[in-house]
Amino acid sequence: MLPWNWLAPALFGWREIRFLQALGPLAVTQILFGGFRGRHGPRSHGRRTLDARWNEMTPKERDNSRRECNAARDEAIRGIDDKESSRQSRDRRTAP
Repeated sequence: MLPWNWLAPALFGWREIRFLQALGPLAVTQILFGGFRGRHGPRSHGRRTLDARWNEMTPKERDNSRRECNAARDEAIRGIDDKESSRQSRDRRTAP
């Protein structure tokens, strides 16, 4: 709250806020965005499931999975590079 009370009035002309006034936006933020979950939120369940599935795989299945993930990543990167190169060539054509 100290940075708010130090910066906001100087930059925007807003008034200072008290502690209880700061709790309102904090409560709204927790309701809207799920609060401060930490590591034990709903997303950790997916990670545990993935770890369990990985541990049940044979070494050959793990290698195949790695290859598939790497191929998908490389394809996505190539797609981004293709978009950038086409944008650059389009910009060159439209430049005066």
